[in-house]
Amino acid sequence: MVRRSLRTAVQFLLVLVVGTVVAVVALSWRLATGPISIAYLTPYFESALSSGDKGFKVQIDDTILDWSEETRTLNVKLIGAEVVDSRGQTVIVAPALFVSLSAAALLHGQFAPRSLSISQPAIRITRNERGEFSLGTEGDNLAAREGAAAAVGELLM
Repeated sequence: MVRRSLRTAVQFLLVLVVGTVVAVVALSWRLATGPISIAYLTPYFESALSSGDKGFKVQIDDTILDWSEETRTLNVKLIGAEVVDSRGQTVIVAPALFVSLSAAALLHGQFAPRSLSISQPAIRITRNERGEFSLGTEGDNLAAREGAAAAVGELLM
């Protein structure tokens, strides 16, 4: 009786290991052919990156899973990211955000970004009459990348 239970447990573990290996190989093959759209996760990223208390909301067009040959890492790439303030004005536009997730938070059932890299951002920074700087809450809208780059360049000089 004990031998039979042990044999069944070993068979179950073997099937579990073989199934995991097949799934990892299939995912690796699929990632090698190109990025995978995981758009169903987009609302979770929007919620995790938005700031309810500050009035900023993040809007994302698509979420993809990609393999980086250079760093040999699995990347989550958020396409068409836009940060909007409480008045509905666009503060930051980024064609792509690269997100690294916290494994510890995922084990606890939480969706928490560990790091965030912004690719080619367009940011609206304004300076009021008192000389104070603000990020996208006052002044003209600098939606174009060239306008944002010029504004940042002027601030740094």
